[in-house]
Amino acid sequence: MTPLLDLLSTVTLSVLSFILAILILVTVHELGHYLVGRWRGIGADVFSVGFGPELVAFTDRRGTRWRLAALPFGGYVRFRGDASAASAPSGVGGEGTFEAASLRSRTLTVMAGPAANFLFAILIIAVSAIWSGVPSGEPRVGAVRPHPVESGLREGDLVRSVAGLPVMDLSELAEMSAQLPAGDTLLWGVERDEERLTVSGPRPLSPLVEHVNPLSPAQRVGLLPGDVILKLNGSLVSDFSELRESVLTSKGAEVTLLIWRDGGTFEVRTRPERSDQPLPEGGFESRYLLGVGAGLPFEPALRRPGPLEALQIGADRTWAVIYLSGSALTNIVTGAISHCNIRGVVSMGEASGATASQGAGSFVLFLGLLSVVIGFMNLLPIPTLDGGHLALYAWEGMLGRAPNRRVISVLMQAGMVVLIGMMLLGLINDLTC
Repeated sequence: MTPLLDLLSTVTLSVLSFILAILILVTVHELGHYLVGRWRGIGADVFSVGFGPELVAFTDRRGTRWRLAALPFGGYVRFRGDASAASAPSGVGGEGTFEAASLRSRTLTVMAGPAANFLFAILIIAVSAIWSGVPSGEPRVGAVRPHPVESGLREGDLVRSVAGLPVMDLSELAEMSAQLPAGDTLLWGVERDEERLTVSGPRPLSPLVEHVNPLSPAQRVGLLPGDVILKLNGSLVSDFSELRESVLTSKGAEVTLLIWRDGGTFEVRTRPERSDQPLPEGGFESRYLLGVGAGLPFEPALRRPGPLEALQIGADRTWAVIYLSGSALTNIVTGAISHCNIRGVVSMGEASGATASQGAGSFVLFLGLLSVVIGFMNLLPIPTLDGGHLALYAWEGMLGRAPNRRVISVLMQAGMVVLIGMMLLGLINDLTC
């Protein structure tokens, strides 16, 4: 494939996957509003996925106009008596209208959109965990990954030691790798068919790429899961910790990587980029990264969680993204981390294409992540967003009356200015950061 055709293919995949992601997530979000509104007795005039001219539309027996519009960059439910197509009273009363609904009904209807996004993410992660399985926790070998260092490990082996150090848990393998003796090949003690054996194999955390982050330097130069980084700037790399340290101290200077893939080698050149990374104890640390994650020389043995455990996994990971999003936004506002962490439609499109190119599973999990972010952003207390409406309802609940309509109008206009400003900042960051 020529470079031009390759570029066109990449752009097409990014655009189509981004449109598909937005259509799915907007539908999920607006269905949350619609279903809870209907449950609370509020009629809906229009359910629109996209804006602008109608492409396909029909009217159901309840009088709701369901439409797919030409500009797939959002959507809305226009409830009866809600001319703003958001979730704030418009001044049109009457039975079944949004304005006539109780404060509780309006609040639940508005909250349902972000809640639907969070629930969608939980279900996606849960189904993925059941479908693909999760690591069993014990250091048992699943499929052995291809590696330039010949391995005597076999599927089903239970790892008991590496270079004489005992191994009790899967997590210990990655933690111990940097402290093991130097060399590409180490001795592994394994239990196989009730027999104790000693076999040779790669380091537990050799520079084998397990995943490539979207929009990262590694992704842009074509690194793939399963690649092994043999050299950096001509120097041999045996452990992932060595690669990490060299990249951290590169200060963004160009690096040359020698990559092993499917028995052959090739070189790529790229520049590590500064990235704000969350710390386990909270806060962020800015450091240079390639955007690759290390993997063990084998796929861990998996087990299938039950439905309740899978839902718990989904809920835990969803909350982790919500917490990280809130922490990142707080640190951006206070100036603790760069405003470049705010990204726009170009980056989202690139990320959609990058995950879609890695397979349906990666794209579906990306949908879950994006769904959480959309739900979180909609809860920000900015007028025109769901969170802004909830703030107005909190005012109404505390004072017993809604704010003056002129005040609401001014707040809505200010909120629109803020949203447009955020979108422009995201676009500028896409092009300059």
